Amino acid sequence: MLLRTLNALASHSSAHLIACSLFGEEVVARDWGHPSDYLRMQTRRLISRARRLAAGGYVMLLRGIH
Repeated sequence: MLLRTLNALASHSSAHLIACSLFGEEVVARDWGHPSDYLRMQTRRLISRARRLAAGGYVMLLRGIH
């Protein structure tokens, strides 16, 4: 998921489009505006983790450090 998120970020996709590609348009249409905001928050966390990975976090991942 993180690599797909990175690819989407490189294409300047919005968080909404990233969520559609990861979770499906039907799920996003149903849950994007949910009062708990869980899908938006999950997408934002994935975007944040993907950016950290691109900023050098992949080295720690390869070394097995979490």
